[in-house]
Amino acid sequence: MPSNAADSRVGATIRSLLVDLDGTLFNTLEANIAAYREAFDNSHVVFSEKSYRTNFGLGFNDLIKAIAPDLPLAAQEKIKQDKARLYPGFFSLVIPNHPLISFLEMQKKSCRIVLVSTASRENGEAILEHFEKKALFEMCFFREDVARSKPAPDVYLKAIDWLGTDASECLAFEDSDHGIQSARAAGVQVIPIL
Repeated sequence: MPSNAADSRVGATIRSLLVDLDGTLFNTLEANIAAYREAFDNSHVVFSEKSYRTNFGLGFNDLIKAIAPDLPLAAQEKIKQDKARLYPGFFSLVIPNHPLISFLEMQKKSCRIVLVSTASRENGEAILEHFEKKALFEMCFFREDVARSKPAPDVYLKAIDWLGTDASECLAFEDSDHGIQSARAAGVQVIPIL
């Protein structure tokens, strides 16, 4: 059998594409850093950019435990709210992943496409609307939709259940170690985005 025939047979089993937001669909690192730095400054708390970069990809609760473990809950909540309010002001620092977006747009007729993110719904929807990409996805799952953030597999399992499919028929696009662990723990093949 020619190799291209075998390749098309393997590719035919993928029916759903599961896509991460931060770092994968959009490079949001600098925008997130800028918004968090200002939110931390507003609360008179030292922001460690190095620690943030190391833990990028975690949901807020896990992130705050990693970068400011002794911060009282009230201060955490204030930082969370300030960051959400400030974040859209830094969208000029966001870089869309145009090759991935073009690929997803081409696959839209043949595959179901779902967003699986640790971002808050407010932040995630704001960025999708800003770049006019919300219609690319049949469904979007955010931090609020699951009990545990990545690297736990919850968001992937939720998406697979919602799709009514098997993990073997899904392909994930992820940039972080946490996201890759999450997808693999759910049994989903992953294409790392570097």
